[in-house]
Amino acid sequence: MVARIALEMDRPRSGPRPLNPGRDLGAVADLLELVFRRELDATGRQLIREARLISRAGPLIYLLTFLSGTSLGLSPGFVWDEDGRVVGNVTLLRSRNRPGGWRMANVAVYPDYRRRGIATRLLNAATQHIRRLEGRSINLQVGEDSPAIMLYGRLGFESLGAVTHWRLEGRPRLDQILASGQPLSRAHKSHWAVLWRLFSSVTRAAQGWPDQLSEEDFRPSFQRWVADMMMGRSMHRWVASGATAAVLDGYVQLETASGLTSRLTLRVRPEASGELEGDLLLRALRQVAHRGFTRAVIEHPAGDVAAEGRLREAGFRPYRTLVLMRLEIEQQGDA
Repeated sequence: MVARIALEMDRPRSGPRPLNPGRDLGAVADLLELVFRRELDATGRQLIREARLISRAGPLIYLLTFLSGTSLGLSPGFVWDEDGRVVGNVTLLRSRNRPGGWRMANVAVYPDYRRRGIATRLLNAATQHIRRLEGRSINLQVGEDSPAIMLYGRLGFESLGAVTHWRLEGRPRLDQILASGQPLSRAHKSHWAVLWRLFSSVTRAAQGWPDQLSEEDFRPSFQRWVADMMMGRSMHRWVASGATAAVLDGYVQLETASGLTSRLTLRVRPEASGELEGDLLLRALRQVAHRGFTRAVIEHPAGDVAAEGRLREAGFRPYRTLVLMRLEIEQQGDA
């Protein structure tokens, strides 16, 4: 009997298990850095550094950080343990503004361990966990050319659209942008309700990640103003008025922070597509050039031909397109 127990203890073990922050975060950081090394932006690299810091500092700091909600990268999830080595990971994030909504991130497996069903079993474990917590849906993002799209489709995820990430390095080519000269005005805080309606008119894939935008994201907030001040972040916003005060035809936002890449957001009402993109983009990029920024990025709904044409004229180049996929979860008792 003792010998049989000893053999059981020595037998190689593998399978999914809940992530243990104090033990696993360093290994998960190594895994993500390898698997996503070509895709990591500044935020992703910061999250990996944060995970390594927490793994060295111990579980108490992890717990405090998680409970405070200050980090999106240090959320619970599952790992695949192969003989004591973490070779796969899936991170779970609860939506902050959509009841029952969850997000799935960092689905990763070391190359040498792929095609063994590890990713499928990790995803199933995570889905079952969310179902037990009475979750209603799971969102994830995946590269448009990733073979993982087929895996997610087999598991019931459906595409909600795609967003293309564009990057400008160097000064914008202002004289190349096709614009009509339509008048723009500075956005005012009183525009928040019509801005919310404008953003709601685009595909769900372009309505925010990692969390979908909500009406509260547009409502003026003293707390948000304080946060921007503390982060040294400034917002420059312009609008193109519609036929009535209840409608905006277009909007552009330039977000800047000292020493960081400028971030643009561009939206045009579908009925005005092709008329305003150049004017809005030109106005924001003039500010970029005036401030002397040399890098700018924008995330924009994929397939928007008018906007993509103006972006290319300005010198932007696409570097990745991400597909948003969603799984609706049926709970016991659902009709």
